[in-house]
Amino acid sequence: MPHRMETVLVAEAPGQSVDWDLARDLLQNPAARIIACDPIAFQGALRINENVVTTKAFLTPTDLAVTDRQVGKQLDGCRGVDIIEQRTGLQLTFLAVRTLALQLVAFEKAMALAAKLVASSDRFVLIGDTRPRKAAAYPCEAQDLFDIVATWSRSEGIPCDRGERGAELVSEDRWNPELGPMLASVGERLMRLRPRRVLAVRLYEDLRPRLSRHLPGVSVLPLILPNNPSRADIRAASDVASSWSSRLGLEHSEEIPSPVQALAVDRLREALSLELPLVFARSRSARNALKRFKPHVVLQMEDISPWGRSLAALARTALAWTVVVQHGLTGEGLYGSHVMPAVAHRHACWGESAMRWNLDHGAPPDSQIIIGNPMLDEHFRGNPPITVASEMPREVAFISQPFVPLAPAESDFDRWEAMRALLPLDEQNVPIAIRPHPSEDPSRLRRLVDAVGFSTVQWDETLTATLRRPAVIVCKSSTVALEAMTRHRPVVLAAFSGRGDPTGLSHEGAALVAASAGELTTAVQACLRDRNVLEALSAARERLLTQYLDGMDGHASLRLADHVQGHLPRKTR
Repeated sequence: MPHRMETVLVAEAPGQSVDWDLARDLLQNPAARIIACDPIAFQGALRINENVVTTKAFLTPTDLAVTDRQVGKQLDGCRGVDIIEQRTGLQLTFLAVRTLALQLVAFEKAMALAAKLVASSDRFVLIGDTRPRKAAAYPCEAQDLFDIVATWSRSEGIPCDRGERGAELVSEDRWNPELGPMLASVGERLMRLRPRRVLAVRLYEDLRPRLSRHLPGVSVLPLILPNNPSRADIRAASDVASSWSSRLGLEHSEEIPSPVQALAVDRLREALSLELPLVFARSRSARNALKRFKPHVVLQMEDISPWGRSLAALARTALAWTVVVQHGLTGEGLYGSHVMPAVAHRHACWGESAMRWNLDHGAPPDSQIIIGNPMLDEHFRGNPPITVASEMPREVAFISQPFVPLAPAESDFDRWEAMRALLPLDEQNVPIAIRPHPSEDPSRLRRLVDAVGFSTVQWDETLTATLRRPAVIVCKSSTVALEAMTRHRPVVLAAFSGRGDPTGLSHEGAALVAASAGELTTAVQACLRDRNVLEALSAARERLLTQYLDGMDGHASLRLADHVQGHLPRKTR
């Protein structure tokens, strides 16, 4: 029997905070092992006890591989299940698996960690909480760990001092109608519709106005969507999630107590109950708009989320030619749910690389059309060829991305470790800039950056400001890396998960890949100091970008408009 000890877990999930003065005595207990569940909690606890370790240290590659297989097995059981037909009238299988995959990766990883902790602890003290106080777009790596440990330890008769719960159960207040605009009235505009109509749903930047200019005589209309569902949608989602999750049939080892398995089902039910109400509300709005607009073409950002799939299915039912326009890098498979199109007729992709990736991962043979990247049209119309060599960089720009558990091997600590790898450069007076992700919580990112310990850091409010810097660009898997390449900036990918470069941007040697903090420091230093490295990256960029970006001539939106034109009725006098 393994030696047991007291275990103190400390966590600061988004919206949570720890009173470190009150926690000091618990963290200074010499007989306890102190484990931090996130980077911010780790830095706070480290100031009190130098023997703090992180949750990441307890999971081996074998543990992560087992978790990966477990998630894949559970998702396979979901693929043939329809969960929203009774509310939307749509028969869409595999509709919510992307939502479930994110939850399952986080939950199964926390379960594997809890199994080790319970087996080696005779008492638990939980400080803070691992579940966000406010609902987040994605789950945190260990957001269910405290709930699992509390439930599991109780079933084993192990004392667990949790104190006051930091997380609150989700209530209908999350959907308070005052939080956002309701569906706008479009009646007056509908009276003046032109006979040829395109419905453009949340396309990036100024793509809709540009399409309007390329399609004279065509109404390219936005779809204004509700941001809040009705209470009827909320109740219906709860009913659907409850009835569906009871059929999930999660299979775990007999060593895992049944209360913990029940907790897993509850978490999945909660995730669906949060996402489905808005799917129902937007599906209803889209159905009404399609009925009134009668568009010939529908353009949308994606058809991999429940809402995106619902919109594409409704558009196809309305006999509209339906196209999803690539808006991000390929490569993050998330158990097969990122391949496009999933429901739409076509996927308008940036280049040969994206087309090959989607086809290789199961997209229909005739589903891909190559147009280039409309986001970069303005840049390519006014800039020199990509063969121009980079100037010697003098700064480092870190492109932050909120943690998303796309695979068990990825950790919330990776971003913190990547920034810490830049400390030697900070000590050499190399300017460090941080560019937050648009969906990021700025205050939490600032706390994470403060925990790293830079002497000084510059914050870029816009991507344009970042790309103007003579800087080495450091990121995980962001479209910013691709844009940086078009602006002749050297790119280093922080691929700490052990899966290598998921984006393919390092193919041909166009970007450097760092699998550890030490490799990241070395790669960035090479970009700052070695002209030969820069010249090699520049030559490789030319080869890579021709595969990633068709044309690079500023006419991607025009090529998309040409495809749309071919599916519109002929002009009538």
